[in-house]
Amino acid sequence: MVFRKVTHGFRSDWGAELFAQVRSIVNIARRQDTPACEAISHALTLQ
Repeated sequence: MVFRKVTHGFRSDWGAELFAQVRSIVNIARRQDTPACEAISHALTLQ
């Protein structure tokens, strides 16, 4: 993946956490037949 270093790790804890959260949103969206961009946009606009 583009977000990971060659050693397959992350440079920061927040980077690893962000990646995990985005992957979770994308996986849930896939199971619900929702476009990934739409799911991420919805997650960012929730209040």
